[in-house]
Amino acid sequence: MQTVVGQGLGRILIINAHRGENVIRTITDAVKQNNMPNAVILSGVATFQKLNTHSVNNSNVIPEETHVTVDGAYEVTGVDGLILNYVPHIHIAAQDHGKTVIAHLENDTEFLYVGEIIIGEILGDINLEREKKETGESIYVERKRENG
Repeated sequence: MQTVVGQGLGRILIINAHRGENVIRTITDAVKQNNMPNAVILSGVATFQKLNTHSVNNSNVIPEETHVTVDGAYEVTGVDGLILNYVPHIHIAAQDHGKTVIAHLENDTEFLYVGEIIIGEILGDINLEREKKETGESIYVERKRENG
């Protein structure tokens, strides 16, 4: 187990995304523009017109994953995640009136009619980034500081 302690939550960023915008790029751009390298996604509701996800299929030491990209109208009831060093790690819960999808969000997912994402800044000197191991596990490693 790894633990990291921040100094609390700072500013709250509210994103109102528009049709066709890339979800991950929109969130990444917003936290960069507001100098919020470390943050937590507090809430998110949206509709997606393109959904690109991956999910784990088994509990093997090296997991098998399914990657799916679909077009349609997906109602999204939950967007959760952590942002470290401006890089979002996002999971979603969505449905298209026939199938429910709960998975890790990948790039190229696009907003449809609405995209409301609320992000809370994590205060403190958190100098980490996520590193994915071959086993699928994510670990946090100290990122290199640019100035010293």
